[in-house]
Amino acid sequence: MATFTVIYGSTYGSAKTAALDICDELTALGHDAKCLHSPTAESVTDSAVDCLVVTCATIGMGEIPSNLMPLFCELKDTLPQCEGQRYAMVAFGDSSYETFIEAPLQLEELLHDMQMKPAIERLVIDAAEVSDPEELIIPWVNSLLDTL
Repeated sequence: MATFTVIYGSTYGSAKTAALDICDELTALGHDAKCLHSPTAESVTDSAVDCLVVTCATIGMGEIPSNLMPLFCELKDTLPQCEGQRYAMVAFGDSSYETFIEAPLQLEELLHDMQMKPAIERLVIDAAEVSDPEELIIPWVNSLLDTL
């Protein structure tokens, strides 16, 4: 079975709820998954983890949520190289705003700079179109597992 670290950047709770749902689904399927509210650089760069899963919303003018900002700054400053490690992104936003999914895109750019590779195509949850994110998240988790 696979090992996952799930982190989230959330202000109003949607990305946190998604992260918890993802952890629950992975655990129910027999995988090792831990969900972290305040992740450290060590926890997200752990080479023993098969996949880092990030759920992230955009706040304000495209900023990264406050609970992920210390991690983002540390990784940007140190830029650890994680060649061969994989990540998966769930991006929350509202397409009626100009800064639609800007924070998740910034995080993905940083992960790319760290040499991490996407395990699966980013899942975008547009609040203007999706009323129940879980309907998209569970099938996405199963598709993610197919890639590992």
